[in-house]
Amino acid sequence: MTSGDRYVYISLESRDRAFNIYQNVDSAVPVHYSGTFELVYDEENGVNLVNGLYDHEYGFWNNDYIVRLQDEDTMVWTSSADDTDISVYRRADIPGEVAGM
Repeated sequence: MTSGDRYVYISLESRDRAFNIYQNVDSAVPVHYSGTFELVYDEENGVNLVNGLYDHEYGFWNNDYIVRLQDEDTMVWTSSADDTDISVYRRADIPGEVAGM
């Protein structure tokens, strides 16, 4: 990773339902968000949905996301409110310089 690279790393801890997001996409400096998440199966629509609550003043995530596993290392998240809002996450180690910020 070089200093100009843009990134989003998400760590999901299922036992504690805790998440950590590290990103520099919409900020001049890297930021870290944390909180709790919930993953539920929507039987009516046959999809897995994830939603979250930040630990600070931002409150709930803007959207719930439909989660689909593309393969064992790739998740595709699609906003339940806007099916053009799609994020693809690939399994990776979070670099120490990012996680230690």
